[in-house]
Amino acid sequence: MLLFAGSAGADVVDRVVAKVNDEIVTLSLVRERAEILLGRMQAARATSVPSDKELLKEALDQIIDERLQLQDGRRNNIGVDDQSVQRAFDDIKKRNNVSQEEMVRMLESEGRTLDQYLETIREQILLSKVVRFQMGDPGNVSEKAVHAYYQNHLADYWVPPRPHVSHILFIMDELMDEDEKEVKRQVALEVLAKIKNGEDFEDLAKEYSEDVSGPSGGSIGSVTLGNLVPEFEKVAFSLKEGEISELVETKYGLHIIRVDKLEVGRTRPLEEVKPQIEETLGREARVSAYKKWMDELKSKSFIQTFLFEGSEGEESGSERTAQAGSPAASAGLKAGDPAEELDSVEKQLSRIKKLYASKRISETEYQKRKQALLDRL
Repeated sequence: MLLFAGSAGADVVDRVVAKVNDEIVTLSLVRERAEILLGRMQAARATSVPSDKELLKEALDQIIDERLQLQDGRRNNIGVDDQSVQRAFDDIKKRNNVSQEEMVRMLESEGRTLDQYLETIREQILLSKVVRFQMGDPGNVSEKAVHAYYQNHLADYWVPPRPHVSHILFIMDELMDEDEKEVKRQVALEVLAKIKNGEDFEDLAKEYSEDVSGPSGGSIGSVTLGNLVPEFEKVAFSLKEGEISELVETKYGLHIIRVDKLEVGRTRPLEEVKPQIEETLGREARVSAYKKWMDELKSKSFIQTFLFEGSEGEESGSERTAQAGSPAASAGLKAGDPAEELDSVEKQLSRIKKLYASKRISETEYQKRKQALLDRL
């Protein structure tokens, strides 16, 4: 991931990459979020990882959504008291088995202060409160909706037949010559003839089977499609209950298969799957309500992004939404052009970043100056 490989290098300059109403988002913040997203994907052993640009775009979109939600919370006078923040902080220390002093040292090593970390916790609590406030309870799922969903998804609740199978295995491996294989085949045919003549299958399995199931009479229990070698599976699922196969050859050797019991296919009844359907419909309702809420927030907000400004093939800036009544629009910002104040902040951020990179100022001083600049907007 090339965009992150140089994130700590001396030549990386921080800059403004988005404006969300009267708040700005910096490139360093987007990089930090993208690194978190990448770490989660790696921890989950994701089979595919987005490109650098896709990851940065996802990170920026998340941050923009959060800024909009926090602003909505402040407009609705939703707050988080200090006691709630402290309880959450104490819980974090307890779960990680670290003391206050250890937490402070860990934060300092990351270039953060305790006050900054507590403010992050406050924002996370506030986000949860705002979402709960706006989303509310979508209400109970109606019986009519549950029944309609069930009828439209009957195939999802089909349980295919499951045969309970026993077998007798005569191993034939690649090290055996043709004569040895023929001898093994004749023994298998003799055992098959004994079964057809009425001798007990379990007793013969105990005596002749070379599979681990032999001592228990050859039973391997119920089987499902896709879990057996194709040749064995094809025969096992074609037999009727109590029916014995002819010799079946697989890569393991020769098998005599018997279906001991056949569970017929069935559709799970509505009563059995109703809780699952209610959960699915409830989740869909919450997702729909969340999308509607976020669409409304964005339609009333002024959002500009400059994430890939200057990159080949990318526009230098893009205006996401600008309503005439929005705070930014009334301030006279022009669509598609970065505001002069953003340009000034970018230049000053660049200067202090270079001072820090050349070790002319400390990490603490860099963070202090950076925050002072951002507070001016």
